[in-house]
Amino acid sequence: MQLVQLPGPTVWVNGILLGGVYALASIGLAVSWGTSRVINLAHGAFLILGSYIALQLHESLGIHPLLAVPIAAVLGFALGYLLYYLVLHRVAENDIMSLLATFGLSLVLYAVMLGVWGPDARTIMWASGSICLSLGGTMLIVMLSKLYAFLASLVAITVVYAVLKWSSVGRAMRALAQSFEAARIVGIDPRSIGAIAFGLALAVTMTSGVMVTAYTSFTPDSGGIWLMVSFAVVALAGLRNMPGLLAAGVILGVVASIAGFSLGLIYQDALPMILVAVAFALKPEGVLTKMRVRRV
Repeated sequence: MQLVQLPGPTVWVNGILLGGVYALASIGLAVSWGTSRVINLAHGAFLILGSYIALQLHESLGIHPLLAVPIAAVLGFALGYLLYYLVLHRVAENDIMSLLATFGLSLVLYAVMLGVWGPDARTIMWASGSICLSLGGTMLIVMLSKLYAFLASLVAITVVYAVLKWSSVGRAMRALAQSFEAARIVGIDPRSIGAIAFGLALAVTMTSGVMVTAYTSFTPDSGGIWLMVSFAVVALAGLRNMPGLLAAGVILGVVASIAGFSLGLIYQDALPMILVAVAFALKPEGVLTKMRVRRV
């Protein structure tokens, strides 16, 4: 009888590394939804746009993907601020209209990426080589590209957390997340702060798109799976729970890695979604949330 092969340390570590990128990708969706009150169905398309920005800079100027992060982030912030300030503030707090508006935006982005970069799968070489360690008779192998992307994702998550927690803009964003009307009463302009929040959301989203290139190839329609992954992480952690988003991302990353190893790559994305659906049915506010009142 053939014994089932258990996942080794490489599978677990690769899952943790993937989880860091999952967490970063989900933060953009959580901020746009929780603060700007826009359910952004174009989230995945903007993420892949970040991947293509990194690709273009790499192919045209030889810029390493990590050095493309500031450019992608600035471009994402500018796009997000303008889109919200000029258009999307009109559909904020209206879930159906925001879904329709951002779905249309995702189609436009898909058409643009398809026209500019074509339908073929693209990849970017981050770094050659890997770290190999012997652990109790088993080998731990970690690709340097994935390690760099994970560490960069942690830095980005820390920066966003610091901005939201300790800056005056972050405090205004947290107030807006509680109530648009209450924010107006205390002198906060929901349109301006919402635009800043949506700009921050797209900056983080396009940054995560750069990180994605260390893990997988991408096409103009690759955003769909990353949209689902981000929704899954947010469903597991809740909208306003940054540590929970990181934990949920790591959990789903490990589950995806084990599923890909044990069941095949076709199940790598499906199994985490099934588990999240079950968890969300049991606790709709998010498994990793705590019911408590916070002072803004």
